[in-house]
Amino acid sequence: MPIPTSITQQIEHSNKLARAFLKRLIKDIPEEQWFEIPKGHYSNIAWQVGHIILTQNYNSITVVVGLHPEAKKIVNFREFVPLYTAGSDPKNVTPEVTSREKLLEQLDAMGELTNRILRELPEEELAKPLLEFGLRHPFAKTKYEALSWTSQHEMWHCGQIASLKNFLGTPFRIGPKKI
Repeated sequence: MPIPTSITQQIEHSNKLARAFLKRLIKDIPEEQWFEIPKGHYSNIAWQVGHIILTQNYNSITVVVGLHPEAKKIVNFREFVPLYTAGSDPKNVTPEVTSREKLLEQLDAMGELTNRILRELPEEELAKPLLEFGLRHPFAKTKYEALSWTSQHEMWHCGQIASLKNFLGTPFRIGPKKI
């Protein structure tokens, strides 16, 4: 991607960087470990990924352009919200409820929809207040703030996934590589 020249391009670029990092982080985790809550931890990989999907929809779609029919095709929100909302119990996210493959498909589809909506959004919309849907955003007041938070929130959960990988015995290390 060329150097972003607009605010929406910068947000999309950040989304893509965060998503690439997330996918690198989770690519080698076996499916059976996606649902394991390791001793001493409170979560699992499947819950983390489902939560990222749900919050990407909220931060980048729902409070920006409203409820979107394509998002409803990606995720059944009646089933998804109780499983992946902050404060929900990751123990309820099991192989009987979903699969690694399904979550990865939903992750890709929601990411593509988010970036497409972002590319179509006029920049003058960014300064406007969020649309309200019964939940107040924890801190964002404008569409710009909510959209910017999407990649930051995803990276926050990448940190949690890296911690989970350590607990699961497959540590993730990042650092400079020799050329």
